[in-house]
Amino acid sequence: ATCTPSPTVGAPSSAGGEENIGDVIDRYHLIRKLGEGGFGVVFLAQQREPMERQVALKVIKRGMDSKQIVQRFELERQTLAVMDHPNIARVFDAGSTKFGQPYFVMEYVDGQAITQFCDARKLNIRQRLELIEKVCLAVQHAHTRGVIHRDLKPGNILVTEVDGEPEPKVIDFGIAKATDPDAATSPAMTQEMQIVGTPQYMSPEQANMSGTRSIDTRSDVYSIGTILYELVAGVPPFDPKSLRAAGIDRVLQIIREDAPPKPSTRVIDDPQSAQLPSTHGLPPQQLRKQIAGEVDWIVMKALEKEPQRRYQSAADFAADIRRHLENQAVVAGPPSAFYQMRKFARRHRLPIAAATVVALAIITTAIVATVMAARARAAEAVAKQNEKTAQIELARATAISKFTEKLLNGVTPAVARGRDSSLLRDVLDRAVEELPKNLDNQALPNLIVRNMVAGAIYALGDPKAGAELLEPAYTALANTDLAKHPERLRAAVTLSTLYEESRQGEKAEPIIRETIAAYDARGPVDKKNALGARVALAGVLKQRGADAEAMSLLEEVVKAYRDAGLERDEQALTAANNLANSYQFGGKLKEALALWQHVLVLQKAEYGADHPNTLGTMNNIATTLRDFGRYDEAEAMYREELTNERRIYQSGHPMLIKTLINFGALQADRDQLDEADKLISEATEMIKTSEAGRPYKISLAVQTMKLRAKQKRYDEAAEIAKEMFELSAKDYGPNDRRAVAWIAFRIDSLTDAGRYAEAKALVDSAPMDVIDKLPSNNQQSFHAAAGLLHFAMGNHPAAEASYERARVFTELDSSGRERAVSTFKELKNKLAPPAASPTSAPVTLPG
Repeated sequence: ATCTPSPTVGAPSSAGGEENIGDVIDRYHLIRKLGEGGFGVVFLAQQREPMERQVALKVIKRGMDSKQIVQRFELERQTLAVMDHPNIARVFDAGSTKFGQPYFVMEYVDGQAITQFCDARKLNIRQRLELIEKVCLAVQHAHTRGVIHRDLKPGNILVTEVDGEPEPKVIDFGIAKATDPDAATSPAMTQEMQIVGTPQYMSPEQANMSGTRSIDTRSDVYSIGTILYELVAGVPPFDPKSLRAAGIDRVLQIIREDAPPKPSTRVIDDPQSAQLPSTHGLPPQQLRKQIAGEVDWIVMKALEKEPQRRYQSAADFAADIRRHLENQAVVAGPPSAFYQMRKFARRHRLPIAAATVVALAIITTAIVATVMAARARAAEAVAKQNEKTAQIELARATAISKFTEKLLNGVTPAVARGRDSSLLRDVLDRAVEELPKNLDNQALPNLIVRNMVAGAIYALGDPKAGAELLEPAYTALANTDLAKHPERLRAAVTLSTLYEESRQGEKAEPIIRETIAAYDARGPVDKKNALGARVALAGVLKQRGADAEAMSLLEEVVKAYRDAGLERDEQALTAANNLANSYQFGGKLKEALALWQHVLVLQKAEYGADHPNTLGTMNNIATTLRDFGRYDEAEAMYREELTNERRIYQSGHPMLIKTLINFGALQADRDQLDEADKLISEATEMIKTSEAGRPYKISLAVQTMKLRAKQKRYDEAAEIAKEMFELSAKDYGPNDRRAVAWIAFRIDSLTDAGRYAEAKALVDSAPMDVIDKLPSNNQQSFHAAAGLLHFAMGNHPAAEASYERARVFTELDSSGRERAVSTFKELKNKLAPPAASPTSAPVTLPG
């Protein structure tokens, strides 16, 4: 879009219909040419009215106005128009020349490329990082508007001085790709097999000849990483001369496969390092000390070849820079041993093939060992004639079986504690592929192994995959003499939990009730197992809406654990945590908070501060503190939790998504809208690529709507509500309660947007027979939203009538505070008595 001013003035063109210096387009006088791209020319122009100012005017070239080019130009115009950020060049105007060529007018940025600016002023490393932080936040803004830049390079980030402080401006979204390929404003302008971007700063996925579908916002993260690399090391990651000398295939291969050296290494080893004192103000050795360590880590994380290993958003990138600048621990770190092993394996596929066979053999041996354990258990029961032999066999097989289970649990966040578990998950998946061939004729061992593997997969955040693995083996023993075998009962508890966590409670309840009955029939010997099964049943009941029954059951279980002296048992702590959750949902907030705080002390002592169970309790406490309005305490708890979760969970893990949503909601409540936007945007990006995170899609949609309303982006909130209604209606039918519940959100958002007629049509056509059967909070939401609409339309009697219908669902919690949805509270505030005056009388509301 806008460019650094050219030192020479371009000569006028003689081609008919071509704009020249001195021409006037509408109210803009062309002064000089600033730059020229493949299909557009940028001029410095003087705006005449309604104000005098210099602007950058971009116009399509004559002869380049094919339908596709015009579409692309129109896309760029619309792309820039939707963005409003101080570090992105603004769009002022748009139109067509007298020859029908589209043009648009932008803010003129009289600045230097970011690398030139930093070197000319000898900015230190901190100042360069602060500039890149601003660039990241600007690019994040574009990403939240659905736009990927795809050609970020120093020349597209111009820096000027504002009040003596450097301010970057991101320009030239000319080859930007809308992140939603189906959006009406984003035609598929970039064709498959077309390489887009500048090779020196291009992401590996952009260097893929198979097409552009794999390109997402993380491509921009990579490009910013290349710019930061150049800013701190003084040279780009890849030598420009070498790239120019290589053929296109080799260039693309380098970008995809070759890892550049760390910036601190490049500072010392590169021949150009001699010029660093004149550009950075420090000799190479001193500069290297400032870069080595965290700055290296941050840069190299942004330059990871695999998108999932980079920062997952530009906001994440900015946040880690800020952590470094404030002397906090950064998320980036040196590559793990597992990751280095995997990269080595990919570079040496053939030599590693034999080793892979050996690895699978080890896993298979472990599985066979588990089979031996199962056989030994059976042998123990019948081998009285050879008791000594049976005991030896049992001890040997049990030890190997325990080792196998510990090996499988090693992939879980609770054990891995932040180490890369993806390689182990890959090996685990390969081993799972062998299960049918090895164990189908051994039904009980098959079940035992699948139960262990399913548990590990669940801990990695994929309960649906775990259930799909375990279900066939569990079902296969239904009508056999092993139907009530202890191993099958153990698997039943796992399977019901997997069903519950993957929102399949209707499958879980009959299984877990049957299991409890079987445990009870076995008597005191299985008392602890029976309690664990009841914990699982309570989870299923809560997921299915039987909250009172779940609470009562959990109170019995927690008391039983306490009476048996098992309060620190893992299942006992889970039961107490779930009971606190039931208390919170039932309005007993004081009881919930006290119980969670007690559980947290025990969990930190038993597991440590970064165990998944501990972090889950912290999330619950923070949410309750938020409900009490104790925002500072809640924020501190969320920050501690999020720091640990980023370390132990892979991006896209459902617990990480949940924390981002809840923390974002808190910051929105506190009107910390910028951080709320970053947190919610990060969760949104994760859910796009994480099947395991889908259960939180509804929660994310609700919090995003609330945030958009706070940001006064009411139309966007209304569109989210409409989309969620349509998705639910498609899945369940338009009159299903899960779809109808979204009507209230749509009414509220449309009212905020001033689209009263649409909102009124929804109120009038709402299926009241379905609404009357919704949970109380959903009914209150609908009537309160209708009341707010009536109030906005000036129909106060109708607003008061809706208020009365909503008021009946208001409850008091255990602290005596009113529990009601936010729309009801807003309606009540609007209808509250105004200050007494001679011309107005108060409106009296009951209650």
